[in-house]
Amino acid sequence: MPFVKRVVQPTLLCRASDTARTQAGAAPAGRLLQDDSELVAVNNCALSNIIRQLSSLAGHADEIFGQLKAELGQINARASGVRERLESLQARAEDLNARTVTVRRIGNHASYGILKP
Repeated sequence: MPFVKRVVQPTLLCRASDTARTQAGAAPAGRLLQDDSELVAVNNCALSNIIRQLSSLAGHADEIFGQLKAELGQINARASGVRERLESLQARAEDLNARTVTVRRIGNHASYGILKP
């Protein structure tokens, strides 16, 4: 199970404290809206909360993509190292032509299959 790196929780978009509603010109909680200006104030409050949530989500997305970029950079560096190593091994293998390189004979080949106690 993966570890939680960041927590994103939704907020109630149209809910605001009584002080925020009073400053915005809206009715306090529990009272019905009676005027168009109150509806506009609630609408503005909801839109500003939507923008806050989107900016928070964009911040998390930026952090995720930054970490992804760093990890992919590390993988690219490791893959480049492996590629260079393979190219050097391939060049070395091409230099070792079996027809031109002599193999030394050491000892008796028949004795290699015999196990010694």
